[in-house]
Amino acid sequence: SHVLFLYKHVCTTLRQQLRLLLKRVILWVECLNALDKIYSRGIIVKLPDK
Repeated sequence: SHVLFLYKHVCTTLRQQLRLLLKRVILWVECLNALDKIYSRGIIVKLPDK
C-alpha cells in the first residue's frame, strides 16, 4: 500500500506540473499571436533605448 501511495503522489505532482506548463505555453501562444497581429498591421512599436 506504501508503493501505491507513492505512485499516487507522483502522479498528482506530475499532473500539477503539466497543468502549470500548459498554462505557460498558452500564455506564450496568446502573446505571440498578439505580437503577430501588431506586426501584420505594420504597427511597429519602438522600444526606448536604454
